[in-house]
Parts: sequence; C-alpha cells; structure tokens
Amino acid sequence: MNQVRSDLLRLRYFFDGKKLVRRTWKRLDRAPEAEFLDQTVLDNVQTWQVRFLSGGQWFDQWSIEDERSPLALPNAIEVKVSLLDGREFRWLFAGFPSIQASR
Repeated sequence: MNQVRSDLLRLRYFFDGKKLVRRTWKRLDRAPEAEFLDQTVLDNVQTWQVRFLSGGQWFDQWSIEDERSPLALPNAIEVKVSLLDGREFRWLFAGFPSIQASR
C-alpha cells in the first residue's frame, strides 16, 4: 500500500570548527535515536557569521524571548563564511514580513 509522505526535510547547518556541515534526518520527528547523515558543504572554514535584519538594524543573535513579539521573524538573514585560502561566501535570505496578531 502506497502511503502519502511529507515533502518536508529536517535539516541543520552547523560549523564544527573547520567545516560547514549539512545534517539531514530520514524522519521529521526529534527522537534522540533518529538516524542522520552529515555532508561537508565547505571545508577549511576560517570564520562563520550569521546576522539578522530587523527594523533596518542588524543583530548577531535572534531570540523570541526578548521584547519583540513572539511571532516576529527577521526581515533577512545573512550568512558569511571565510575560508583559509581567502575566499569568502555570503548568502542573504529574505525573511517574512512582520506578522501582526489579529485582535
């Protein structure tokens, strides 16, 4: 019997000190014993920086625990990576507009 499966993919990018790694899981659930696969995206990474744009200002951290609405998302996310050989990469991801709670 063919069952309908989700097209969603659970993934995580992280910096392990020298490499940018992409981790994927076979399932969306967060069970501790869930199997995953790591793939090296970039090797010989010198620096890794993530910034968040909100209200025309850049922040080094993003938390919903502060004075912003818990529904607020950044307007953009910037990721910068510098490699030991001098090459630099920059990704800029557009965020969502502010979500206003209905009254």
